[in-house]
Amino acid sequence: MSLRRILTLLSLAPASLAGAPPPPARDLPTLGPAPASTWEQGWDWTKELLLLRIGDNAFGRVLAALAILLVTVTLRRVLVTMVFRLLKKVARRTTTTLDDKLFAGLEKPSAAFLLVLGTFLALSLLNLQAGADR
Repeated sequence: MSLRRILTLLSLAPASLAGAPPPPARDLPTLGPAPASTWEQGWDWTKELLLLRIGDNAFGRVLAALAILLVTVTLRRVLVTMVFRLLKKVARRTTTTLDDKLFAGLEKPSAAFLLVLGTFLALSLLNLQAGADR
């Protein structure tokens, strides 16, 4: 709160306590509706684009399905390269070779499982025809 506002409130306080009518409110000039900013225009255009229909699906659903596939492929690469590399490094330190063979055998199936899971999630997001489910 500014100092001017505080002083104005303090100067009006005794008059309002004495029962005097408050000073008349100043009429502020009314402005018309504010013009839409570039940000608002861009957001409106984006909403229209995302609601654009492609068959039975909105464009936003198709983009979300593609994003799920992209995340799935990226997660698969991270899992295969980083996690299994770390697991193999830990397995090399042990005396048995069972864990080495186990991690080598689990690498490809887990990568395939992630791709199948991502594809399933992406397709379940889309509204497909009944014949496409068979």
